[in-house]
Amino acid sequence: MRRALVLLTHVVLAIALSGQVQPQGQTPTRSYMAAAYSAGPAFTGMQRLMLFPPKGEAAVTIPLPFPLGGITYSPDGGALYATAGLSAPGEPRRSGVLKIQFSPTRVSPVPGSEGFRFRSGAAVSQRQDKMVVAGRYWNGEKLACGVFELSFGAGGVRQVLESQDCDDAIKRTGISLSPDATKAVAIYRTSLELIDIASGASKIVGAGFHSAAWSPDGRWVAAVKEGGSGATVLLDASTFRQMRTLGSAKVIWSPDSRYLLASGWQMPCGPYGYSFEKVDIETGKRSTIDSSKCRVVGNDIGWVDAGIAPR
Repeated sequence: MRRALVLLTHVVLAIALSGQVQPQGQTPTRSYMAAAYSAGPAFTGMQRLMLFPPKGEAAVTIPLPFPLGGITYSPDGGALYATAGLSAPGEPRRSGVLKIQFSPTRVSPVPGSEGFRFRSGAAVSQRQDKMVVAGRYWNGEKLACGVFELSFGAGGVRQVLESQDCDDAIKRTGISLSPDATKAVAIYRTSLELIDIASGASKIVGAGFHSAAWSPDGRWVAAVKEGGSGATVLLDASTFRQMRTLGSAKVIWSPDSRYLLASGWQMPCGPYGYSFEKVDIETGKRSTIDSSKCRVVGNDIGWVDAGIAPR
């Protein structure tokens, strides 16, 4: 009897805290929206993040304080890690990587990132305590090229992998971290490369790809094949065996690992706007995100936590 009362107390507490019963040991389900960075004409202040709810709601706009350069979405969908774009005349130049959080919008520099001169790929760890960058880095004495690990807390930079030369360094793109941040996949000269972050050892595990990304739950690596079809395939993350083909989609995982993002032109969109589809990785089912129809412009796209939307 006493045990039953304890169990009942736990259930009542779960209802009181969340409004619904959550399975023991699981966190409440979060919701996510597809997003796209949109920049207006230079120096007009029209830069913004467009959020596209999955159904029944209109798109949402979040103004951004300045134009952005390269963008990396945080794994939890709560922030952007980006370089600054062109500054208006008279405004100071923002260097390094900047973390942009929302609700309200806050900008903070990432310590140690000022030395990166060019990056062809970047990924943020799930704990958001480090970033892995493929590109060029000025260490204070010389230009180093390859793959680097940037620790956010101390701002320290460690070279993980050295490239043959700096031209070769930018041929490594689409870098993506495993959930435990011990390994990364990247596209190197159309091959799928597996990199050990601690040792810097690397090996080729597949050929004929132009982008790849690790799923947040660690089960899959999604990769897009070279060639006319541009088919997206799911690879087992432990063996890199091809397990499933999903048609054309971006290797952009929703934070809950349920969907990949696809985009394309649809009737009756004009020449510059296109729409989003989400692709269910278990069933392969594709569904258009209605709020995005003909409204997506640009290639800096990803998923964000619905909680960042203005209320």
